[in-house]
Amino acid sequence: LSLDAHYIFVQGGAFTVGTEEEPFLQKATITLHGTPTSKELPIYGAKVLGCRECTLDLHGRPTLRSWTRLNATALAGVSELWLQEPVDWLPGSEIVLASTSWTKEEAEVLVISAVTHGGLRLVLD
Repeated sequence: LSLDAHYIFVQGGAFTVGTEEEPFLQKATITLHGTPTSKELPIYGAKVLGCRECTLDLHGRPTLRSWTRLNATALAGVSELWLQEPVDWLPGSEIVLASTSWTKEEAEVLVISAVTHGGLRLVLD
C-alpha cells in the first residue's frame, strides 16, 4: 500500500489501515508532499494527515517493542548496534537512530539486515 498526497483530511469518518483483530501485515507507506511555501489548511497546516471528529486507526504487525536504547555507543559508520532490550524486528525494516544532540538532521535512517543474539544485536546494511 502506497499513498502519496499533499494533504489527507478525514472529517466525521475513519481512516483505517488494519485493526487490532486483523493487523495490516504488508508494507504501508504514507508520503505527504510539500514545500516550505505549500498552502496550509486552516488550523491544520501543510503536509498534514488531519482527523476531525473521526477515528484514525493504524495497526501493523504486532511487535515486542517499537523502540529501545542502545547498550553501547554507536560511532559513525558502524555495521551493528547492541541494544538494551531484545527486539523482534524483521530484516529489511528501517529504523531511525536518533542523535544525542538537539540537531534533528543528525538522525540516521538505517536498514536492518539481521537480528541476532536473542534480539539484542542488529546487523545493518
